Amino acid sequence: MVLLVAVLIVFQNLISVGIARAMGLDPLVGMASGSIPMSGGHGTSGGFSPLLESMGLTGASSITMACATFGLVAGSMIGGPLAELLIRKKGLASESLSTDVVTGLEGSEASPESKVERPQSGEKSFREYSKAVYLLVLAMALGTCLSKLLALTGITFPTYFGSLIAACLIRNVCGAFPKTSERLGIEKIVSLGDIALSLFLGIAMSSLKLWELAGLAIPLCVILFAQVVFIALFAAFVAFRSLGKDYDAAVLVSGLCGFGLGATPNAMANMSAVCFKYRYAVNPFIIVPIIGAMFVDIINTGLVTVFLNLI
Repeated sequence: MVLLVAVLIVFQNLISVGIARAMGLDPLVGMASGSIPMSGGHGTSGGFSPLLESMGLTGASSITMACATFGLVAGSMIGGPLAELLIRKKGLASESLSTDVVTGLEGSEASPESKVERPQSGEKSFREYSKAVYLLVLAMALGTCLSKLLALTGITFPTYFGSLIAACLIRNVCGAFPKTSERLGIEKIVSLGDIALSLFLGIAMSSLKLWELAGLAIPLCVILFAQVVFIALFAAFVAFRSLGKDYDAAVLVSGLCGFGLGATPNAMANMSAVCFKYRYAVNPFIIVPIIGAMFVDIINTGLVTVFLNLI
C-alpha cells in the first residue's frame, strides 16, 4: 500500500505538470494542482502555498485550496461506488442485514459501558488540555530547529516538515513505553488538532481569491478531471490487483480514492459506507489510518520537494 501511494503521488505530479506544460502554463501551476492538494489535502496545500508563491506562482494559495476542496468532493464521490463495482463484479461479498457490522465499525463505542458518563473535574480536564498544548508547542519548537537544519542542505522543504518529523519522533518514542504512552493524552491532542484544523480551513477558505483563478479555470478543470480519471483507473486496475483482488482489497481501494484525492477522513467515510453495506473488514481500518495520517504526508512532502527542485 505504501508503494502504491508513492507511485500514485509521482503520477499525480507527472500528469498535472505534463498537462500544464502542454497548455503553455508555468509548471508550478501543475505542481499546485498535483499531489500537493490531491494526496496532501488542505493541510499540505497550506504548507506549500507560501513556497510556491516565493517561487513565482501568483495565487498559489487560491489554486491549491480550490483543488483540495474539489478533491474532497471527488474522493467521496468515486471511492464507494468504485469499491461496490469491484465487489459486485467479482462476487466478493453479499449485502449484510446484520447489525454486527455497526459493532465492528464503532468498536468499544458500541458497548453499553462506553455510554456511561464519567465525571471529570474541571481542574483535571484543564491540566490534561494544558499538557496537550505544551506537547504541541514542544513539537513545533523542535520542528522549527529541525527545519533550519534541513534548510542547510540546500533542498527546499515545506515549513511544517520539521514539526511533522518532531511530532512523529515524540509520539513513537513515548509510545514505546506503556506508562509514558498513557500520559501523553492523545485524545486531548487530537481534539486540539481538530479545533486547529477547523480554524485553519475556515481562515483558508474565507481568504480564497477566486477571481485569481478566472484565467486558469479551463486548464484546472482539465487537470482535475484527468486526476479523477487516473486515480479511478489506477485503483481499479493496479491497486486492487496488487492488494489481493479480495474484499479487503476493494475496501482499501475505496480508502485509497478517499485520501488520494482528499484526506484520511474521506477514506474512513468511504470504507465505512462500503462496510456498512457488506461486512466489516479489519485490515483496511488498520492500514489506511496509519498510511493516510502519516506516511502519505511524509512520502508526498519528499516527492514534491524532489519535483520542485527539479523544475
